[in-house]
Amino acid sequence: MDMSPAFIKGATEHFPEAAITFDKFHVIQAAKRKARGYRSDKNIIAMVYLLAGKLKLPCKL
Repeated sequence: MDMSPAFIKGATEHFPEAAITFDKFHVIQAAKRKARGYRSDKNIIAMVYLLAGKLKLPCKL
């Protein structure tokens, strides 16, 4: 099912007893849209340092 609010509203109005499920394509698409805002040089460099073990964190993971 599409994840748009209008689509969800229409489905719940016409099929009130149905369970709403989302397919993988729409879930991944929504996650990619959210992740676009976090791509910056500073965040990428911090992630590289974190993965390389060179970034000291105040807490243990």
